[in-house]
Amino acid sequence: MIDKFGGKFPEGHPMAGQRKLFAVVSDSYDLWNAIDKIWGDELRDKVRSNGGQLIVRPDSGDPLTVPVKAVAKLADRFSAPTNDKGFRVLEDCVRVIQGDGISRPNIKTILKNLLSAGFSADNLAFGMGGKLLQADINRDTMQWAMKNSWVKGHDPITGEVFERDVFKDPIDAPGKTSKKGQLALVFENGDYHTVRKEELGEREDMLKPVFRNGEMLVDTTLAEVRARADKGLARKHAKWDGIFASELETGRKAAAPGMTASGELSATSGEKQQALGA
Repeated sequence: MIDKFGGKFPEGHPMAGQRKLFAVVSDSYDLWNAIDKIWGDELRDKVRSNGGQLIVRPDSGDPLTVPVKAVAKLADRFSAPTNDKGFRVLEDCVRVIQGDGISRPNIKTILKNLLSAGFSADNLAFGMGGKLLQADINRDTMQWAMKNSWVKGHDPITGEVFERDVFKDPIDAPGKTSKKGQLALVFENGDYHTVRKEELGEREDMLKPVFRNGEMLVDTTLAEVRARADKGLARKHAKWDGIFASELETGRKAAAPGMTASGELSATSGEKQQALGA
């Protein structure tokens, strides 16, 4: 990673002699181990000497505190002298970028937390995805993401072919754990379920290749996408209606004497008159 993307721009490039910036998502398993043991220990000398600038990217956990903690931990592993305004600045070889959970209000809060911890805003950059265009309803609403789950390749040293599950399991965000392995999609009991391919058996895999090696295999129109979505919504609504009807009937049967299924008091006309008279 450092050898390929680090260093400085070569002669002849419009930015010749300037540092290359390379950002690395570092929370796939354990962000704090990556900072303390990998970037800040095993690869620290290479980070310092390569000539470029490593930008550590957290991508999970509380966005208001994680980037500040990341800067502080990097300051423990690298130098962070105080500038003329009294705030600490990481040495030039390393910085942090936060892109997860970023909005305009959050940026203000993060910078306030960073300054309160004694660090300059120069240590941190921001990226904004879903909330840049949609404030309240966006990709994160349904926690949707596309991730690699399996890889096949050749070991560059031994030449042997290997197959490996690929997944992320952030220590600060168990809800972001991704699926791993070669996967299949089955339709059972009126709904879709993801299974590993080795568990597929005689069931039909609903996943179909649509793009391979630069070639579009399936050209789906917007009308077809909408029709498919409408069909899925109709199926979901029918399922929900059945669940609600069953729960309502159960509630009616379980309602105590003098109570409706909604929990409201139900009194006889005599009881009402007595209450009014009281």
